[in-house]
Amino acid sequence: MMGDSPMSPQLDAADVVQNGGPQQPALTAFLPYLKAAKYADAVLKIKTTDNKINTVPVHRVLLSYRSPFFEDLFSQTLPTETNSKGLPMYPLPVLPSHKALHEVLGLSLWWIYSMEDNEISIPESKWDQIVGVRHVAEIFELPRLHSYSDRVLKTSIENPTSTPDDIFTIADEAAKWGVRDIENLAIDRLVDLLASPATDDDTLAVTSFTTFSAILDHTDPTKHFALVRRYVAARSRPHLVLPSDQSAALWNRVPFDALGVEDIENAFVDNNVPISLVLDAASSKIATDSHALLRASFDLFFATVDHATADVLDAEPSHLFVPWPANQTYQMVRAYVHANPDLDGGQREDLWSKVRLEDLTLDELEEANRDGSAPRNALVTALFAKLRTPGAGGPSSFMVGSFGGGGGGGGGSGGPPSLQSRPSVASFPRGLPPTPQSHQGSSSSSMSRLPPSISSGGGSQGGPYTLGPQPVIDTQLGVDLPWATPGQVGGLDNSDAQSVGTVPVPLSPPASMGGASGGGAGAVNGGGSNGNGAAAPPPTTSGKAVSVSGKKGAGIQRFLRESLIG
Repeated sequence: MMGDSPMSPQLDAADVVQNGGPQQPALTAFLPYLKAAKYADAVLKIKTTDNKINTVPVHRVLLSYRSPFFEDLFSQTLPTETNSKGLPMYPLPVLPSHKALHEVLGLSLWWIYSMEDNEISIPESKWDQIVGVRHVAEIFELPRLHSYSDRVLKTSIENPTSTPDDIFTIADEAAKWGVRDIENLAIDRLVDLLASPATDDDTLAVTSFTTFSAILDHTDPTKHFALVRRYVAARSRPHLVLPSDQSAALWNRVPFDALGVEDIENAFVDNNVPISLVLDAASSKIATDSHALLRASFDLFFATVDHATADVLDAEPSHLFVPWPANQTYQMVRAYVHANPDLDGGQREDLWSKVRLEDLTLDELEEANRDGSAPRNALVTALFAKLRTPGAGGPSSFMVGSFGGGGGGGGGSGGPPSLQSRPSVASFPRGLPPTPQSHQGSSSSSMSRLPPSISSGGGSQGGPYTLGPQPVIDTQLGVDLPWATPGQVGGLDNSDAQSVGTVPVPLSPPASMGGASGGGAGAVNGGGSNGNGAAAPPPTTSGKAVSVSGKKGAGIQRFLRESLIG
């Protein structure tokens, strides 16, 4: 009764009845003729979207009587093909390549051959067949069958007892069959149901990943964060937890770069949100949005700074990640500290510890010193680290660490500063000798900003220098000052010089502090009222001099004077 080709499998309503289709009371009217293809006088040629072809034998008079579509097909189409039995073949419009096509065509033909307009019974779980019948009934112009299947679908979509997964199945099948009005109706219902604040968590908890993912394609992306966050939270119940790959797939649908600082804050404290995505987004948001920078909490800002400056990240960064170079990190931290004056000392220290000051240029370090935001001891540490780097300082004309006693009343030249090839300054003990030590000459220095334990001036060789019993600490800044290391101090013989302080940076070799110049000529000097002493001799060293020169050298001198002396 079907075409003879193996590629033309038999499609008839009888098979549907016998193989799980609707169980009708009995075969009536012309159904036996459909089953046996008795007296068939035509063949319907069915082509699907995957280019497969099936045929089914039919009776033209019955189909023409029941359907205007077939009346036009048989009366207006001149067949160009026949089957092996000589029956004319009439092509149908191309139908979807659907696994339920066989059953759907069988149900539709069964309804035609029954010669009744009774509703056919299809279990509601067979949404693929119900949607398929709705589609074929529209093509075959069977208004009563179309109306019946349409009513079943729409009632199920709007039924309050229908689950989101049932509604999604209808939408999915409608998309496969090309029934756009039913698809759109089902999707709209899903969005109303799952994207509404009134939706209870129980409904979300039993909604499948596939169903929820579908609504993201039909909702405003700016709402995705709130939707996904709520859904993942609802699915965090025992036995309902999403697999990690599904959770990750949902979070990757969220446009984190479009989030405001409030949403980023909420994501930051939510353990269900991948922290790497949150910090990736924050690294970009805070760096480009001053509003976000100023409103971020300390915890979020600190975590973002740590993330944006990390050498190695815990997870593969997303396209949102923006690393911060040293100068940008400095500007971000500086702005945040200024905007949040209530930060405690520990918080400020934590933030500045993330800024690689040693990676700033000398000009940037000097600017940072003038600004006064960064800790002075950190700036000094960074400067010494910068200057001890080969090529960082330039030609030698100013020796970092040349401190000397000025000449009072016309004092002579100070002793030459020198670099000793000795262990790092940090290896020497802090503090002073247990008893005061003094050296020749009287104290008349005008270096009034030095700690009271240090004075200088007077003598022709850089003046007397008194070492007091207390540690050399700048109480205003709270940092250790690198006044003296083994070597010449204020023109003293280095055989009896004592270490009076240590520098919290690894200087190697250490610069001895001493003998700059009399009067006002030295780098850091006593500044006697009538001093006109000669400049100190150039520094000598067994290693390589670390220095800066020219205009920049003067700026560094000023930087050191401001930083180290107060």
